[in-house]
Amino acid sequence: MDYGKPILWVKNKRDSHRVVSDQHGTRFESASGSAGRVIAGVFFLLLASLPISLSIYLLSGAEETYASEVSDECWEYQVEIQVGANPLYCLETLDYSTIISLEVSEDQHIRQEIQDIEDDATTYVDTYRWEEVDSSIVYGFISDGRYNCFRVIPEFNLEENWTVESLPGLYRFSYPLWCGDDYTDEEERTFEEGAHPFDGVWMYDADDPYTMTEFLPRVKVEDNKFSYQLLESKAKVVSDRADWLTGDAIPLGALCCSLPLGLVLLFAADRRRKVFVIDRVNQRITRKRAGSLPSFSTT
Repeated sequence: MDYGKPILWVKNKRDSHRVVSDQHGTRFESASGSAGRVIAGVFFLLLASLPISLSIYLLSGAEETYASEVSDECWEYQVEIQVGANPLYCLETLDYSTIISLEVSEDQHIRQEIQDIEDDATTYVDTYRWEEVDSSIVYGFISDGRYNCFRVIPEFNLEENWTVESLPGLYRFSYPLWCGDDYTDEEERTFEEGAHPFDGVWMYDADDPYTMTEFLPRVKVEDNKFSYQLLESKAKVVSDRADWLTGDAIPLGALCCSLPLGLVLLFAADRRRKVFVIDRVNQRITRKRAGSLPSFSTT
């Protein structure tokens, strides 16, 4: 008669195992001492406390960050600003460059020597052409020997209650024919020291009209300085901050490592002896950890 495979092999050694009957039922268990299991359990419990404590710290820190930084305002390095009748923007002044010299030519070319922002000892020369087209100004900077054009709108051409959507010719704009042409040798062009034709005027970058409702860069030449500012939609700033606080503020990568590791070590700390509980009524044998506490290795 085939009785199947045995569920446990034990050594033929007197008093190595025993059968115990008490309020928990009848069970078959090892009779070995528990001192070694207790020491091992304490060791794994101490190990488990480290990653679990780290997980709790990360979660609590993220919660405090979220509670303290929830805001519908601009970032602390930005200033709220209203331009025209557009929704509010958050203004960030990025930096400015010092213009060492500025020269102009009769055919609307500008040559300026600028001091590097990060290294005062380094200077570079920009040469570009400009042309007024309708209510916009087209700048053609020299890049790889050609005019690389982009469009700006001077502040004096904007109505008091202007909006991005109301800008004339915003999505239908024709650049001058010289855009993309080769730049002729500037030795044939006479430059003289002079003022920038739009000195003191903020110029709004309209080269990519589809992003102007979210990002609105502007530049200005004034008092030998080339200033650059970035206006970012306040609604976008608030939305991005909320996404950051609910997502990136919680270090998911660290949690994905520390929390599972802590749980594995916590389960390993359960060093209670394994016993076989005999259910005579239902004719079933269950293998579990000894004691009344829950067992995570019940079969």
